[in-house]
Amino acid sequence: MSISSIKIKRIRLLLWLYLFLLVFEGALRKWFLPFLSTPLLLVRDPVAFLAVFWAWPLLREYWWPRLQPLFIISIVAFVLAIYVGHGDWFTALFGSRIFLIQLPLIFVFPLVLNADDVKQFSVAILWMCIPMAILIAAQSVNLPNHILNIGVGGKGTSVFDGAAGKFRPPGTFSFTTGVASFFTLSAASMMAVNYGKPTPLIPSGNQQSVKKKNDNLLLKILSALGIVIALPVSISRALLANYLVVTAATVTVLVLSRSRLISLVYGFFGLLLVASIATTIPAVQDATYAFTVRWETSKGSSEGKSGNNALLDRLIGAYSGPLSRIDEYPLLGAGIGMGSNVG
Repeated sequence: MSISSIKIKRIRLLLWLYLFLLVFEGALRKWFLPFLSTPLLLVRDPVAFLAVFWAWPLLREYWWPRLQPLFIISIVAFVLAIYVGHGDWFTALFGSRIFLIQLPLIFVFPLVLNADDVKQFSVAILWMCIPMAILIAAQSVNLPNHILNIGVGGKGTSVFDGAAGKFRPPGTFSFTTGVASFFTLSAASMMAVNYGKPTPLIPSGNQQSVKKKNDNLLLKILSALGIVIALPVSISRALLANYLVVTAATVTVLVLSRSRLISLVYGFFGLLLVASIATTIPAVQDATYAFTVRWETSKGSSEGKSGNNALLDRLIGAYSGPLSRIDEYPLLGAGIGMGSNVG
């Protein structure tokens, strides 16, 4: 079963809208439409639902064996939340939407996007990471009650404790974890643009090709600078761990495919050059000191973990943590949706 090319184009537009809402939803809730901060919490759901609805014939044809367990889990989890867990209908529905809408949306992307689409997504993310790096740098040097650091709904603050008098900036997001996730995606996009399969958008011989190459070079330099600056400014150990994962994945793929290895070496040297330039910026120097202090503090934490073990915990802690504390949780859980801020 297939769907029309017009509908596929509409789904692509919805995916682009979803991307921008994912990045700028927090900005709407904090600065532009704070009085709508609560309903805007669900602003991406109609977009995701419509994309899944329009792509349903393809999803059912190609991905039904993988989608069916999600729907079953959602139904079972909802029933358990109502009759065994927290018992709140709205919280249960809020949690169920992840299995019913958000996770199925993941399977829409490979059905309607091609290599050029993915590259355009990556380029857009790299352009966005440049002002995002400037924003978090500005947030880090201002007080928690500054307008740049205001919380959702235009109240309170959205910064989080850091180290050495510095706070962890949230960027356009409502919480600092958004910054770590966004720049992880930016790093992966940088690797995709630099080492992915070339898909020239302009035919060879076109007079604009030289300008296009220069634009790409400027984008690569500025985005690399933003990605490097984001690490110390965010004061996020999770971001460091995520950068290592992205780098390891890139090296593994290129080694196994035996392609562009020399370019990878040049890329690392270029990244070191960018990093050395970034460390000459006073704000970055202060942030680097704060990041170092937070790293040293983690070594002497009450958990008694060394710096290396603390980094390892950031890599696998999200997966191993629940298992190590399984005795603290009810057998059937507290109820779907309870782990969210809404819950």
